[in-house]
Amino acid sequence: MKKRNPVRQLRESDIRRIKKEAADAAVRYALVLFLNVMRDTEGYGVKRLKRVYEAIECLADSVSRGYVKLADLEQALKDEADIHIEI
Repeated sequence: MKKRNPVRQLRESDIRRIKKEAADAAVRYALVLFLNVMRDTEGYGVKRLKRVYEAIECLADSVSRGYVKLADLEQALKDEADIHIEI
């Protein structure tokens, strides 16, 4: 008997959920790396790490509400700090 390859039709809600889970995982990954580098190599203590984390949350909220564009923040990093994010 030949095995069948089951194909499952994804609903739009499934696709949205999968995309959100992937985006959340990517953000978590980046934040964990960033905050650990700040602690381990820059000597940030608990208070400074929490301030940085809260500032990141605030800026992320501003981006999600459309007050600030991510492309503008990226351009500012290029212009002011010569940091080019290429992923």
